[in-house]
Amino acid sequence: MVERDETKQREIFEFPEAVLTRYVFGGEDGKADLKVLRERATLSEEVLKHFAALWLIVWPAHVRGKGVDPSRIYRIAGGAGHR
Repeated sequence: MVERDETKQREIFEFPEAVLTRYVFGGEDGKADLKVLRERATLSEEVLKHFAALWLIVWPAHVRGKGVDPSRIYRIAGGAGHR
């Protein structure tokens, strides 16, 4: 990404990941703010925990409702008994 900084009268070249991190986890001015980063990281972790907990309930119910045998969705390759 290329960003034009009018106050510094220059262009800044950044990887997309750096831009996303700065704007998602940065402060109001877009600069890194460790307090904001920690708060948002904690929130992200909580959201993922809730998603994982719900997934364990919803996914089996969904495939069961569709009449799909969950053991036929995944194929495990390698390990004991496989050639």
